[in-house]
Amino acid sequence: MTTLLGVLLGFATAFSQCFAYIFSRMFVMQHRNAFWKLLLVSHLYMGLVCLLGLPFLWTDTLPPLQDYLLPLTGAAGFYVAAQGGLFILMRLTNPSRVAPLLGTKIVILAVLATFLTNDPLTPMKWLAVAACFGAVLVLNFSGKSLPPKAIVVLLLTCTGYSLSDINISRLVTALGSLPTLHAALWGALTSYVLLGIVAAAIAVTVRPQELFSDWKLSLPFAALWLVAMLTLFVCIGLVGPVFAIILQSSRGVMSVVLGVMLAKRGWVGIEPHVPRRVLLQRIAAAALMIGAVALYALA
Repeated sequence: MTTLLGVLLGFATAFSQCFAYIFSRMFVMQHRNAFWKLLLVSHLYMGLVCLLGLPFLWTDTLPPLQDYLLPLTGAAGFYVAAQGGLFILMRLTNPSRVAPLLGTKIVILAVLATFLTNDPLTPMKWLAVAACFGAVLVLNFSGKSLPPKAIVVLLLTCTGYSLSDINISRLVTALGSLPTLHAALWGALTSYVLLGIVAAAIAVTVRPQELFSDWKLSLPFAALWLVAMLTLFVCIGLVGPVFAIILQSSRGVMSVVLGVMLAKRGWVGIEPHVPRRVLLQRIAAAALMIGAVALYALA
């Protein structure tokens, strides 16, 4: 039952992120040199919501802050660095390319997990990782290849997300006096409260009319991303970081379908039309990604 809930939450994470990527792409296309604005404003929104939610999760059995401060800051710090890289990628290419390519982090995460945790992967799990990475490669070559700059940003972004995911797992473990679901939600809320405080400290140096000039795009992004992060924290707590990220990589499948739908509706500035051959390649890669999820679950 725990694994099934983790799988469902992993898919929910992927679904929310796909739509969040659309709004981030729209924002950075309109404000090409101001991705920092989306980063700042979205974390102000998310930090405020999480701050309001903390009292509902407070309990006397919470461990002292110093017991989980290190993984908390690690999860938040590596995440925000990777998030900046994500917004740069959204400026360089469209969401249906970025979402699948972020699956590259499964290889980085698997290697890091092997060396940084006490839970090395079995050969069958490594096979699932290889299948997931193979799907990423197929997706990369389904259309115009990424420029070298985008590849470098992609690798740095994936490394940041991977280190953040490992720290999320450690954070949930450090909150072990709580049930897993409670610990994961508390970890998520405190992470985004911390990021909201940092964002607020920076925001006071920026004119409000400049910072909130396009809240109509930053608000839905923040809402969708917060849902994705809450489900991701719980998913990692239930099934571990590597399996959670394989599940999250299903956004590659969803983004391909969503990209076709957007292109057909004429939103070619966000998602251009692709040839039939490219679409078939992406569908094949998506099927391989699903196979990787199934293989890891069996392992």
